[in-house]
Amino acid sequence: AASLLSVLDNNAYKQGLAADRMFAMCQKED
Repeated sequence: AASLLSVLDNNAYKQGLAADRMFAMCQKED
């Protein structure tokens, strides 16, 4: 269960990074 939780955490972390990057790119285009 612990490993599954860490995998989910890792995925959420990566998605957060991707969202941050997308947001930064959108801001730059402004």
